[in-house]
Amino acid sequence: EFYSKFLERFKPRKERIYIFEEKLDCRGFVFPKIPTDADFSFSSATFKKDCNFSGSKFDEAYFVSAKFNGMSGFVGAKFEFANFNKTQFNKKVDFGGAEFKDAYFIGAVFKGDAYFGRTIFERAAYFTGEPIEGNYRFYGKLEFPNAEFRRGIDIEIPSKWFRLPEAEAEACRVQRLSYENEGKKDDADRMFIRERRVIRRAVVGRAKEKLKHSENTKSKLGAMFGLLKAWVSSAIEWFLADLTCEYGTNWKRPIFLWLIVVLGSSLIYWLTHSVPDAYDFWSNLYFSIVTATTLGYGDLYPDGWGRALASAEAIFGTFMWAVFLVVFARKYMR
Repeated sequence: EFYSKFLERFKPRKERIYIFEEKLDCRGFVFPKIPTDADFSFSSATFKKDCNFSGSKFDEAYFVSAKFNGMSGFVGAKFEFANFNKTQFNKKVDFGGAEFKDAYFIGAVFKGDAYFGRTIFERAAYFTGEPIEGNYRFYGKLEFPNAEFRRGIDIEIPSKWFRLPEAEAEACRVQRLSYENEGKKDDADRMFIRERRVIRRAVVGRAKEKLKHSENTKSKLGAMFGLLKAWVSSAIEWFLADLTCEYGTNWKRPIFLWLIVVLGSSLIYWLTHSVPDAYDFWSNLYFSIVTATTLGYGDLYPDGWGRALASAEAIFGTFMWAVFLVVFARKYMR
């Protein structure tokens, strides 16, 4: 009876599938389970204009392979079971404040912004599967502010599926939080590294876009300065945070880099005779270790430009030991 009245009200065109030509205002509707003998299904349906399902309740929501050509809103909607597998959202979709028991978005494509702010996922939350068409799964922004994943989220996030790096960073963030809640610390670290690298790339990308769209000399100069600032900031972050310890997640890397610097410096001291009283490689190695650990016994000292190298080695060695202690403590005491 409900779906008979629904069809009578919105009068979709049927060509094997239902095509809704006009806007759908279904705010607050309570959609019962579709009977197996009913001649109706949202699966494969096409919604040509905006759809508003805000505040609606769905017993079983099957939108498999549906196409939303206009903006769609599911704000505050409640789903006992939601199947949006292979669904195509061609414009912005808003699931803000929605509640899902089980949510499946396998193979779904979001060509506009996708907003899941304050959304609650009680059980399964799947955002996996290859896109049904095109190169991306997420063309616009992807936002999960204050969303709850009470039993985790499974989201496949190869970089090629995201047109915007900000969307990729958001996907990494929610997956990281899910791993942390599950106690999968190593997987969470892996997501955190990727998230930070994507954010770093996004900062430079925004600066390039700003320069590209500059219209006059003053704005171009400002954009060029902004791009230079973004490059320098990205390079410093890469060297101090990524290269040295992978954003505080890899305690082995500081030791490895420290050893490379010590051995490399000792080789340079030996080949250039920058330490006058060190006559063989082992003496230069001893001097390099003493310098990198800032012990400074005073029995050997550099000469000439070797002083600059020794100063840089001492600064780098001190920094790397500090990094190692912080990262090691974080890794095994958290």
